[in-house]
Amino acid sequence: MKSFDYFLGFGFGLLIALLVWVVFRVARGNKACRYDERQLIDQGKAAKAAFYAWLIYAALMLPVSAAVDPAVFGTGAAMFGGIILSVGVYAIVCILHNAYFNLSDSPRKTILCLAAIGALQFVGAARMLSDGGLFPDGRLNQSGFVSLATGSMILIVLATALVKLAADKRREETDEES
Repeated sequence: MKSFDYFLGFGFGLLIALLVWVVFRVARGNKACRYDERQLIDQGKAAKAAFYAWLIYAALMLPVSAAVDPAVFGTGAAMFGGIILSVGVYAIVCILHNAYFNLSDSPRKTILCLAAIGALQFVGAARMLSDGGLFPDGRLNQSGFVSLATGSMILIVLATALVKLAADKRREETDEES
């Protein structure tokens, strides 16, 4: 059974998330996310790539889960790993095809939000893993694993976005010189 402190922290976290969402919504005003037709098509292609990545992950995890004692890793961590992988594939494919950032927002706000969320994931992972490592008592610390995996995925998506934006800026400067 979870302690009262756990539920209090969970509720406080939800309250902070709601507050951040309201602040970003008010800051945006009435501007809705707008994507052009090309971006929507590329988002569909990214969703297909994410689905296939999840299918391949599930096919690879089937023999692994049969070979490893389920008490060591836990089904939840394995399934969440597939979700993290597919969300990361979706975001990266969208970024590489210029379909991630909508037309009405600057990428800067999204990048700052990703950096903050990624940092919080690593802080949470460090706290949970400091209690006994990734395998305390011979079993996977699932909360620490999920935080670590989510933070790693966000870091990869953030790096992809920064590299893509820098390459696009360099390409624009080269086109202006020509």
